[in-house]
Amino acid sequence: MEETMGIGLSGIVSGMDTESLIKQLMDARRKGVTKIDQKITKNEWKNEKWKALNTKLYSFFTGSLAKMKAEGNFLAKKAVSSDDKVLSVKAGSSAPAGVHHVTVDAVASSQYVSGSKFTTDSKVTRSTKLLDAGVALGTKLTVKCGDKTKELEVKEDTTLSDFVDMASEAGVTVNLDENRQSLYLSSKQSGLANQFSLSMTDADGNANPYAMQKLGIEAFDGTAQTAQSNLTNMTVHAASDASVTVNGAKLTSSSNSVSINGLTLDLLSAKPGEDISVTVSQNTDSVYDMVKQFVKDYNEALDEMNKAYYADSARKFDPLTNEQKDEMAEKEVERWEGKIKDSLLRRDGTLGSLMTSMRSILDKSVEIDGKKYSFSSFGITTVKYQEKGKLHIYGNPDDPEGMVYEDKLKKAIEEDPEKVMKVLQSISKGLYDTMREKMSATELSSALTFYNDKEMQKDLTALKKQKSEQELRLKGIEDRYHKQFASMEKALSNIQTNSNSFLSMLGINPGQ
Repeated sequence: MEETMGIGLSGIVSGMDTESLIKQLMDARRKGVTKIDQKITKNEWKNEKWKALNTKLYSFFTGSLAKMKAEGNFLAKKAVSSDDKVLSVKAGSSAPAGVHHVTVDAVASSQYVSGSKFTTDSKVTRSTKLLDAGVALGTKLTVKCGDKTKELEVKEDTTLSDFVDMASEAGVTVNLDENRQSLYLSSKQSGLANQFSLSMTDADGNANPYAMQKLGIEAFDGTAQTAQSNLTNMTVHAASDASVTVNGAKLTSSSNSVSINGLTLDLLSAKPGEDISVTVSQNTDSVYDMVKQFVKDYNEALDEMNKAYYADSARKFDPLTNEQKDEMAEKEVERWEGKIKDSLLRRDGTLGSLMTSMRSILDKSVEIDGKKYSFSSFGITTVKYQEKGKLHIYGNPDDPEGMVYEDKLKKAIEEDPEKVMKVLQSISKGLYDTMREKMSATELSSALTFYNDKEMQKDLTALKKQKSEQELRLKGIEDRYHKQFASMEKALSNIQTNSNSFLSMLGINPGQ
């Protein structure tokens, strides 16, 4: 019977360890596959390293760099109220600098209704049927709030929850206090425009203002009511508009947040007759902090790029095989692989080009009134050559390298904010445009990536295909070795059998 290929047989006749021989022969041939495996591993590690770096660069691009190129961020204003218990204020970039005069005559309020305690026979919950709460079958309950009107007809299975939902659709919130057994209604928004009413009619369409009397409320039109002014002892607090005077102009608003001339006034309480001064000025701290954040983020990104580009060579290091890992301690494996991973972008052409472009842009100058200005004109500059382009802000108290120098940036922002804006914004926009161009989609890279991810994936696919073909070829060779050794054993067995027969013919016992 023919031996099955691929199943190793020890040399029964020859006495040779055929399995060991085949393994030695195949180990030599598998070195090529091992090399491909190592290339695949390096490719995957390199892709992971680029992905991490790409994430950091993209975060810088969409974050602090995007802010630096936007003119509005350099025009930030700050506003201070002389009485922050009555009025708080925020200033937009268009708010006129100087002192503004504000008087808060009234604040806006929402309408709310406090119902009296229920007089029902049993405890009421949201699932209680309105019929069981004393509301007659066929009663129509209508809530009108602003320009919205919603209606509910009471049927046998209509519950208090249905009334709550109907009112909510109209813009009115209904809360049930199960402990006190009473209802509270309020408009979702403040102001007269959001005043609400509740009307009730019976099954015949006749007004029935006391249809919900056992639930502590009766019909109301939104005007103020005291508990003594109605049959059910409910109270109605009427809605009101805010009234504020700004630089002599009187304004009304349904909201307590009023926007005028670049200012956002948040009205906290009314104080008629009090002149509150609102001082608007350039927000130099905001601009300075924005530039600080830009420099910080740029330096962090640059540090990552420099570390990768100028890494030590790992030319003699290859990814370890499983057998090699088994012979090493875990820490040794980590150090070995870490050495390789750190070096994967060493002298990488794509990375080098990106770094050069970014540093070149930040070295550029902008001409204003015949004079050239750059980042360094405002004390944003490099300090040490060995830092390879890292920026420092002179006078920055958070920077040990920069704090020893005289502050230029904050002084420039205070004295000539427009000039600072023109220079820093222009250079930042140049860097933004350059980075955007670097990560535009090409045949070799996807959009929003700074590296050739498509090319790397193509190379990885080709390597995996090459490995698969090599392994298939080696399987054929191994099967051939098994077959050859099996044939040899069979031939030796036949020779032995023939030899024994011949000796037997001569009267010689082969076993003796």
